Amino acid sequence: SSPGGRGGGGRGGGRGGSYEKPFPQARDVLSNLLPCQLSPGFKFYQYSVDCADKRGKLIDSRLRRFQLFNFGLFDPKAGLVRRKTNLNERQIKELKKVIFFQGSYVLSARPIPGLELDLEDFKPDANGNTKGVALVGGGDGS
Repeated sequence: SSPGGRGGGGRGGGRGGSYEKPFPQARDVLSNLLPCQLSPGFKFYQYSVDCADKRGKLIDSRLRRFQLFNFGLFDPKAGLVRRKTNLNERQIKELKKVIFFQGSYVLSARPIPGLELDLEDFKPDANGNTKGVALVGGGDGS
């Protein structure tokens, strides 16, 4: 029987058990559903998502955050991908397939065009705050 599967026996051998290896050399992953082997070239890109209304109050609803993210990135007229890139419909459809929205962050198998940052322009200010890219509105509630 496989590690972590049914009948694995011992602590950590049942559902939800862990398979521990030192992080930098980790190539095997065990989730609650499938054992996986990572390829040496496996990587992903993570983007933080911050949603606030016009008054600056954070939006807690995951569904509403998802709607705003999709609108801000993929809207045919106002979306960032349309405004800042030359992607065609097929490329946009492919990009949508590799993006996983989690609520406060997004994981992507590829960099999302238009969200690249020049790190020199986004150094923290005296209070430690950093800027981001406004997808919807101008960042001032508009």
